[in-house]
Amino acid sequence: MRLSPQTKWCHQCLMRATCFALTMVFLSCGQADEPDEVLKRVVESREQIRNGSFTASGVRRYRTKTGEEGELPTQVECIFDITSRLLWFHRRGHVRISIQPSSSLTPETAKAIVSGEVKPDANLRSLSGTLVRNSEYLTYWYAIGVQGEPGSMVSNIGLYEPETTATCQFVDVFDVTSAGMATIREFDLGFGIDEVLEECRKTSSIVSVDVQESGLIDLVFSGARYRRTLTVSPDQGFTCQQMVMVGLDETGKIKEFPRSLSTAKWQNLNGVWVPQGIHLTDEFSDGSASYRSYEFKWRDVNAAEIDPNQFTYRKIPDVWEGAYVYERRSGQRKLIDAYGGRALETLKFMQRTEGGDVDGPTASIATTEQKPRTWLIILNGAGAVLLLILFFWKRRKASQERPGE
Repeated sequence: MRLSPQTKWCHQCLMRATCFALTMVFLSCGQADEPDEVLKRVVESREQIRNGSFTASGVRRYRTKTGEEGELPTQVECIFDITSRLLWFHRRGHVRISIQPSSSLTPETAKAIVSGEVKPDANLRSLSGTLVRNSEYLTYWYAIGVQGEPGSMVSNIGLYEPETTATCQFVDVFDVTSAGMATIREFDLGFGIDEVLEECRKTSSIVSVDVQESGLIDLVFSGARYRRTLTVSPDQGFTCQQMVMVGLDETGKIKEFPRSLSTAKWQNLNGVWVPQGIHLTDEFSDGSASYRSYEFKWRDVNAAEIDPNQFTYRKIPDVWEGAYVYERRSGQRKLIDAYGGRALETLKFMQRTEGGDVDGPTASIATTEQKPRTWLIILNGAGAVLLLILFFWKRRKASQERPGE
């Protein structure tokens, strides 16, 4: 039976009134009279996500302080198990890069590429990057451009301690548990809900808990420099629908900039609320701005079993031929694996001669194979010795040909 517009309107008003009344009862019964109780419910809701796999289509937009704008599409595929701390996160997309092939990759260069702070004539290049974590190690690999083309950049694969804070800026791993409550900085750093709430507690405290007519709850954090408002929906499993963070001046008044906005849409799968879409914006007083937007397609949520074999460096896709794998845990720098014929031959030779204990670059530009530095040093040294021998030989020959000698 089709409802009339008036009936629909009455039904919506009744639902809102019911939700508001239930929320007020929830607050008045002492179950949420303390802000910590609301936060507890929010955290418990996110803790229901134990494992899952999804794909996400997204876009990264930016505006520089000079007014230049750009858009970088990106695709993400992720498999995770929070309980076992397993993660496989793969990103394909594009970056704008204006460095020359002879340049070296520095942290500043990487940050400029990721943030979009680039020159107007920067070239659009393809990006592929993956981060993997299991109980034994954390590792990542990335490549920018096409193998063999000038200006392309590629990393080797290093195995680090699983609890290391080392992450790859080009992969930009994010955590779905902080959807709707993180700033872009927190989102790009991979902060989960616990890290975001810790950031809130470091610089501010909850000053009010307000209930909207719709039943949504506003948690307001305020400190010396910033005010952050989290809007929580009890009707959707205490998910965070929106976050607004604004700057404060010396008197505590709200400034126009900086300003951060994050919104999230949620869906219920297998009795668990998971993000369906997230949108983030950061705007600054110099006119610059950053945007992130992702739409999710979930394959599994809280599956009975996750294949542990997925979480190894050999499951990293698209690795270029010539890449080396290094053991970097406990201060080691040992070459343990390689991709491709020539790289494998080098690996076997080095294992026979040095046991693989060699250092190697973590990234290179305009190269398809990363040769270990030890052999470059040996070759350069041998060349220098040959030049010295040739110099003294010519000098001696010249002295012998002089008259009277």
